[in-house]
Amino acid sequence: MNNRISINRTIKVLGLSLILLFTTGHNSAHLQAQGVVNPGDDVFVTVAPTAQLAAAANSETLLDVSSNTTWTASSNESWLTVSPSTATLGGAKLTLKASTSTSADRTAKVVLTAIGVKPQEISVTQKAAPAIASFTPDKAGNGTTVTITGTNFTGTTVVSFGGTAAKSFAVNTAGTEIKAVVGTGASGTIRVTTAGGEVTSTGTLTWASGIVSTPGNLKETISNAGFDGSSLKELTVTGNIDATDFRFMRDEMLGLEVLDLSGTNIVTYTGNGGTAYGDIIYPDNEVPQYAF
Repeated sequence: MNNRISINRTIKVLGLSLILLFTTGHNSAHLQAQGVVNPGDDVFVTVAPTAQLAAAANSETLLDVSSNTTWTASSNESWLTVSPSTATLGGAKLTLKASTSTSADRTAKVVLTAIGVKPQEISVTQKAAPAIASFTPDKAGNGTTVTITGTNFTGTTVVSFGGTAAKSFAVNTAGTEIKAVVGTGASGTIRVTTAGGEVTSTGTLTWASGIVSTPGNLKETISNAGFDGSSLKELTVTGNIDATDFRFMRDEMLGLEVLDLSGTNIVTYTGNGGTAYGDIIYPDNEVPQYAF
């Protein structure tokens, strides 16, 4: 009577992942390799630990996977898919694809597993799409600072007006406001680009030559436009100015000879101190008078 005992188990020998089958009844032993590698080499699966995706639907990124064994990949979030889910030996490309992200940044985890090696985790971040709610002013020229409000502006890389890049811009820490300085450009929509994608304003900015100011910002606007206010002899201003702007022209623009305010609105100074710089008086159909 033959007594037959079979043992089927997985072991690692000299870096190999093997199936070891013993058959005592036939006095023989058989080894069957799984995930064949070079004898003496350790099993490995290597991939970048982080990845980032844009907010748009079907945004994807490719990751290089190096391995000498078969591996499988899986995502812990339904909005993120991975392909292929299984790969054989050698180098491979892992594709990560996401659905649309609109409200906030989000993260997922992708895990690569293989026999005889520690699971490799990839932390995947998808940035939320930026959104423009409003902007002011709606008319600007070289040097005008335009304030853009919205959401998900953190990480902004480009701001443009009518297709022309802003001269400079700064984003607040909450990512809800951008202050951008207009350069020479053209009328058109405002476009903001972030790691999460790109958004275009529904409203249009009108570009004008000369200085387009907002109340109390004439000095800053002239400087942003690249001019030295103290040496300007002629100045055309549109937009809105107040008493502080008149004080700047009186005290600092000492070379000014010609001033065109025909397209300018004179508004009452509303800063701290009330009448610290005087009150603006502008009778109907007359050139505005001012007192300091």
